[in-house]
Amino acid sequence: MTDFDAKIIELSKKNEDEKIEQLFEERLKQEPANIVLLLRLTVLEINPPFVDYKKCFECLERVFSLNKDNAIALLLLAYVCTYVWGGGIDEVLKNRLITLHTPDAELNSMLKYTASWFYDNIHENNDPKREEELLQESINLYQGHVWNYVHLADLYINQGHDKEAKELLETALRNVRKIYSDQEIAAYDSTNIDDFLAERIQGIYLTKDNFELINERLEKVENVQGRIRNQF
Repeated sequence: MTDFDAKIIELSKKNEDEKIEQLFEERLKQEPANIVLLLRLTVLEINPPFVDYKKCFECLERVFSLNKDNAIALLLLAYVCTYVWGGGIDEVLKNRLITLHTPDAELNSMLKYTASWFYDNIHENNDPKREEELLQESINLYQGHVWNYVHLADLYINQGHDKEAKELLETALRNVRKIYSDQEIAAYDSTNIDDFLAERIQGIYLTKDNFELINERLEKVENVQGRIRNQF
């Protein structure tokens, strides 16, 4: 671990995110073409106390000026548009997510998963069939994530396909690799790209609350199936 990273972790434990932001900005003055620094700063700006989509967009535009097909930057941009800015993915970004292919199947899976957000039912582009196709593509490319299974299960629950939803949710829960303890949350590096992707895009790292929410979905589906069996 470098001295810089050790300092970031130390400040993260103290919730001194403003000081972390300052350190990154100073470092970027010395290394303006450092893509990893720009991506880490984006992750920092996504979360409280900042939640600053303008700063996120600025950082990501700088990344794209250096590497127009940076897959991690595209994933972060999709997240910022959907969950920080709130306007959602536009068609241009959706097409970039769909058409970008990397040598890494897991990364390609994440690209398909985030592209599916374009078609979900909270946006005017709502298209359950296309959303299902992209979620299934995501799962076919890599079977070790969580959120793509959960979102496809939600789609099937809305369609009354409870058996399929149950199987997806069971797989999602088996794929969880870490449930954050209170101590881990307190020591969380607020700029760690891998942890951010594992929690927000892949879903393999979860808080206790999010893990329980998936469990609750599964229990509801099982209860519905149980009532149906009891009718016969």
